[in-house]
Amino acid sequence: MKSLTIHNIDVSLMQIIERKAAEWDLSLNKTIKRLLRQQLLNEPEIKDENPFNAIAGKWSSTEHQTFTENTAYFNQIDDSLWQ
Repeated sequence: MKSLTIHNIDVSLMQIIERKAAEWDLSLNKTIKRLLRQQLLNEPEIKDENPFNAIAGKWSSTEHQTFTENTAYFNQIDDSLWQ
């Protein structure tokens, strides 16, 4: 496979590519390849395989940690209820 280097990309264009990469949760390289395939080969946009991502989103590591800490109480067993 061949490689390509692109120099002096316009700042606004780069921001769009970065937003797409974040939206698709892909690297910049994979994002650019997907965009090229869509535009030059008329490939349809690849749908997110998880339909719940659009409505539920994704948690950051900090959000996951906070949730785990805040719900740890629910993992405790009240022994008095089992006597």
